[in-house]
Amino acid sequence: MNDPDPAVRVCKLHTTEFGTLELRPGQSLRCGRHRDNDLVLPDTMVSRFHARFTWDPGLEQPVVFDNASQNGTTVDGRRVRNATPLRDGSCVRIGPFQIRVELVGPPPGPAVLQDTGDMVTLFSEDGPDLEGILPTTDALREFMLQLERERRTGTLRLKLDTPRGETTRAVVTFCLGRIMAAEVRDGKGLRALERILCAKSGRYLFTRELEPREDPMNLWVSDYLRSRNLEPGEQTQRFKPTQRSRRPF
Repeated sequence: MNDPDPAVRVCKLHTTEFGTLELRPGQSLRCGRHRDNDLVLPDTMVSRFHARFTWDPGLEQPVVFDNASQNGTTVDGRRVRNATPLRDGSCVRIGPFQIRVELVGPPPGPAVLQDTGDMVTLFSEDGPDLEGILPTTDALREFMLQLERERRTGTLRLKLDTPRGETTRAVVTFCLGRIMAAEVRDGKGLRALERILCAKSGRYLFTRELEPREDPMNLWVSDYLRSRNLEPGEQTQRFKPTQRSRRPF
């Protein structure tokens, strides 16, 4: 067998019972109790087609999907329902089985930027501009988690209705899914982020442009929500973001 190309990024999925499996960009791997899966997990706690690991060639890292299994899938101790990115060292648990994630190979190359005055556009960010309404607090939090899961880069502009009945504007800068900056009219940083995540409702506009920051927060919104016990509830309202229209925000 040829040695793996050191220039190619590879995800190794380590298991105690079944050894190590490899996943590369463009590939997927099915896990479950049924024998037609790529990784067969023979236990009654595991659904027939329990979960799927997949790696979109356009993404920096693979994700895991739970296929609406009865007993669920956890990543680093947190039960997941949507596509959840996997980091180096992540631990995925399916029933009694534990799968340790190892990302091997060089990190993605530098992004290509276009200067547009005080703003830049990241050309490696190929997702659409988005615009829409966030009808509830949970919808706002879920949308920001979606930007994290999809590793989006750009600027989120918000027009928010606060619990006090006021309207305020806010800006959140994302880079590969992490929050780099958060600002409201009279605050920045964590203080601003908490006010944003507690808003009752609002409108949003997400664009690929961003303003470079000297002292980025470099924060996963999921980590912040867990630390503040602000995770969206089970009854989060579903919504479908729309691509940006020509109407001004």
